[in-house]
Amino acid sequence: MSDEGSYYDIDVTEFQHPIQAEGFEKNYEEDLVVSVDDADELIHFILASNPQTNRVRLEISKEADIYWVGQFEISQEEFPEFAKTQPIKKVKYESFVPNLVKVLENVRTNRSAFSAVLTVEDDSFVLTFRQQLEFKRVEIYRITLNYLSNDFPYTQDQAQFRYSLKLAQYEDAVQRLNDLFDHVESKNPQLCAQLRKGSKFVQK
Repeated sequence: MSDEGSYYDIDVTEFQHPIQAEGFEKNYEEDLVVSVDDADELIHFILASNPQTNRVRLEISKEADIYWVGQFEISQEEFPEFAKTQPIKKVKYESFVPNLVKVLENVRTNRSAFSAVLTVEDDSFVLTFRQQLEFKRVEIYRITLNYLSNDFPYTQDQAQFRYSLKLAQYEDAVQRLNDLFDHVESKNPQLCAQLRKGSKFVQK
């Protein structure tokens, strides 16, 4: 399970995800393998809560498409109606975030017992979390997420965030490689020259 800053492999203090700009605090952020149309896909999950407005948001996105975003958001006042639609009826708002964090982490680390299935509809997704017990499979949560259109301001903002982050990660990787070559050059200039010649990512 990741907390703020630990999911990314570079310093992200100069970046702010738009979910944070809206006052949410990240409770969980990881990539999970999800079954989509009977095929496994890697989906990025962010679970966040806003203590000022008592709202919870679950957001999913794809690495391959920076404009593909699904969102589920609910307030404490709306939660009782949501709870009535859940396979486990006793779910409560106060325990929803910590319980969902546990489920997400189990899906990530214990796929033999826990799974997530995403059913794609026209303008929404139905995300079902399941647990395989000894003799049967049970549903834990069934959550409908709205698909955000490409021209939606939030979609644009998170796309810009992800693009800027990927660019920063690339530049960081190039710098690390150059630092490594500098070290090799100090020990073996001939070998370093060969390595630099064969690399597509060296700026020098």
